[in-house]
Amino acid sequence: RLATHLTLAVLIFSALWWLILERVSSARIVVPRRIVRVAGALVWLTLLQTFLGGLVAGTRAGWSYNTWPLMDGWLWPSGMLAMSPIWVNAFENTATVQFVHRTVAYLLLALAIWHVVDCARAAPAAKLGAIVALHLLLLQAAIGIATVLTIVWIPVALAHQAGIVVVMAGLLWHRHRLSAA
Repeated sequence: RLATHLTLAVLIFSALWWLILERVSSARIVVPRRIVRVAGALVWLTLLQTFLGGLVAGTRAGWSYNTWPLMDGWLWPSGMLAMSPIWVNAFENTATVQFVHRTVAYLLLALAIWHVVDCARAAPAAKLGAIVALHLLLLQAAIGIATVLTIVWIPVALAHQAGIVVVMAGLLWHRHRLSAA
């Protein structure tokens, strides 16, 4: 329920923020279609990551595996698929939930880095937005790592949860500025 609540809140915020951007927007930057698609993919992948973060919070998975980059010394933690039926692991197994949240974070950061490089080469006018998006994601990842390492110290955990709103605002701002050629 927490994951659904958090994701829905971010989705509502995103819709409202998009409407604000529509009202105050200036001219858009014309870029290759793939740049627009990747900017959009960053938004949707971040929304998925928000849901996964809600699962981490809801299952209290952050209180276990408080090491980084490995999970208690393992890349693939023990007991990750121990529950039956197997699909339950994705929602209730703390090892699986945290592993998936971390893995999607790495994927999101890799995509953001690739996006900056692609914008620098193919659409220099879009590079600033891509850099802002990457830096917001890096800051959010750093706060997430701090949350794990501090064994979910509440001020850090709350900053991580609140940070998603800032990240989403930046990603939507970047995406909104782009128009496909």
